[in-house]
Amino acid sequence: MKNIALLHRTATVYEEYGVVTGCQQGFYRITTASGNYFAKRSFSCLVEPEKDDRVLVCIQPDDSVYILAVLERCKNKSCCLSIDGDITLRSQSGSLFFEAKTDMQLNSKDSIKMSSQSFKARFKQGSVVVDALSFAGGLIHAAVQRVKMVATVYESFFDRVHLHAKNSFRTVEDTETVKAGTIHCLSRKLMTLRARFSIISAKKDVKIDGKHIHMG
Repeated sequence: MKNIALLHRTATVYEEYGVVTGCQQGFYRITTASGNYFAKRSFSCLVEPEKDDRVLVCIQPDDSVYILAVLERCKNKSCCLSIDGDITLRSQSGSLFFEAKTDMQLNSKDSIKMSSQSFKARFKQGSVVVDALSFAGGLIHAAVQRVKMVATVYESFFDRVHLHAKNSFRTVEDTETVKAGTIHCLSRKLMTLRARFSIISAKKDVKIDGKHIHMG
C-alpha cells in the first residue's frame, strides 16, 4: 500500500505547447509535438480558447489533458472570459475599475442590481428606454437647463405642490377642469380674464369690490 501511494505522488505530469484545432462537446482538439489530444479547460483558465490559439496544456499519466493557459491569439480577435456558475470579483482593501476604450455593455437575462452608499454617473449624452419604472426615494434635487416631456397620459399625486417661476405659459387645446376646495388668485398688478363667453355663478353670493368698477 505504501508503494502504491508513493507511486501516485510521484506520477509524472507533462506540459506542452499546442494549438487549438477545434472544439467538440466541451472538449478542445489540441495538436502538440507529441500528438493530438482532446483537452478540457482548467478551472483557473478563464479565457475561453478559440481555434488557432496557442495554448499551454498539462498531460497527466492517465492521458487526461487540461488547457492551463491561452498563450497567443490573433490580434484582431476578441477575448471571452467564461466560467460555469457564479463568479465574484472582490477587492479586499482597494477599488475596482472597469475601463474600455470604446463601448461597454452590461447584459443579463434576469436582472441587474446595484447597491452602494452613494451613486454617481456622468455622461455627455444619455438614452434610457424602460417599459415600466418604479421609483421610491426620500429627496430629488435636479438642476437642468431644459426639460421636454412627451406622454399620452400624465398623472401625479402630491400632498403639496409649490411652484416658483419667473414666467409661466400653459396651453390647453380642448378643456381644462380644476376641482378644488378653495381657490385664491393673487396678482400684484393686473389680472385679465378674456373669453368669447364668460359665466360666473355661485349658489349664494357673488361679490365684486374695487375702487372703480366698469361694466360694459
